[in-house]
Amino acid sequence: VLSNVIFFSILITYLSISISNQKDKILSGGMNFSLFHKPKTTQTSLSIFEGVFIFIISIVLFYTLGQIIGSLPILGGAGLPLAFFICFFLPSFMFMKYKNVEILKFLDFHLPSWQQVLGGILFVIPLYAITVLFALLIQLFVPEVADNSQTTKLINDIKEKNGLLALFLIVAVTPGIFEEFIMRGVLFHSIKKQLKPLAAIVLTGLIFSFMHGFLRMLPLIPVGILLTWVMYRTKSIFIPMLIHTLFNSTSILLPYLEKAVNKNTLNPNSNIPTDNDHLQ
Repeated sequence: VLSNVIFFSILITYLSISISNQKDKILSGGMNFSLFHKPKTTQTSLSIFEGVFIFIISIVLFYTLGQIIGSLPILGGAGLPLAFFICFFLPSFMFMKYKNVEILKFLDFHLPSWQQVLGGILFVIPLYAITVLFALLIQLFVPEVADNSQTTKLINDIKEKNGLLALFLIVAVTPGIFEEFIMRGVLFHSIKKQLKPLAAIVLTGLIFSFMHGFLRMLPLIPVGILLTWVMYRTKSIFIPMLIHTLFNSTSILLPYLEKAVNKNTLNPNSNIPTDNDHLQ
């Protein structure tokens, strides 16, 4: 919590300084920068300051109002998807509409080719392998990273209350769509207008990993950077959404596959040889 507060405080401070430096143009109705100015004509994108501003608003909403919505018993399994929609999608969409932004063009809502879709599916394999290897390396210096008890408990609770299909929709599909919308969509496309591509890719990737909390941030650094690189290369936000969803789905499936393999290995009726068979 402390690390997140410090990080977003720095962003807000930077944004405040930028606003004060532009105060003359804002007061005179200048078009260069104003969060509250509504353009009369259609514009192709948000500025870097506008993108960072709406990103901060979305994050603050998600970790305050979103936590309340997601935990309401009356909403059941729909609480978390609703929180993502209200906190990540709605503010950004309304802000871009207010700014007369060409949303589909700005966020690269272009249908990908079948080669890009196939490449995105196959890309999940090396992405997951890199993440696991990076996590193992990080654990040598920060052993606490290996503690996934809270995440495991959350997944098990969702599965018990809503079933396996709902688990995929809540844990895999929902973050895959809405996190990509705010990160690789709004934030990255705002940042890359004023930064070099490599700097924008790395910065967006680091912010993406940081928003998951300090301990979870470290293993997710490669995921954040590579997903942003995919967005930059494919020019279609649907590909990172696909990869993100499949990546989260893999994280859900692997524990079940591991249990199935262990159960089959320890089953006395199994044809797989055990240590006792070798001893006999």
